[in-house]
Order: sequence, then structure tokens, then C-alpha cells
Amino acid sequence: MEEMQAALPVLDGDVQVAGLSAPVMVRRDAHGVPHIDAATGRRSSRGAGYVTAQDRLWQMDVTRRYINGELAEIFGPCW
Repeated sequence: MEEMQAALPVLDGDVQVAGLSAPVMVRRDAHGVPHIDAATGRRSSRGAGYVTAQDRLWQMDVTRRYINGELAEIFGPCW
């Protein structure tokens, strides 16, 4: 269970991201939908990529485990 919780994205606080020279503000509404505020389109694109990676990392991990036959390691044995 700890392994699954470790994969959850950090939603509060500040994160330093390489390649950004100015702040990008990401806030999530009550439904978890991200809203990105940035000074330029390039910075907002970087923020959108970061948020997408946060939200989809679990899918990539589960897909990798499925392909390798390792799902039971995180979900338990089949019924």
C-alpha cells in the first residue's frame, strides 16, 4: 500500500522545475481539474506537461506492470 501512495502526485507546496525562469501557478479546483497561470504560452505549456505527467504516471506504471505480469505485486492475487 505504501508503494501505491508514494506514486501520488504532490498537490500542495512549491516545486522547482528545471527550465523555468519565472513562476507558473497551478491550482486544482474541487474536482481536481488543474488551472494554470503563467506569463507566457511556453511557460503554461511546461506547466501543462508537468500536470499531465502527475496525473498519468500511475497509468504508465500500471501498464508496465501489466506487460511484465507484476500487477499482483500492488493489487494482490486474483480472485
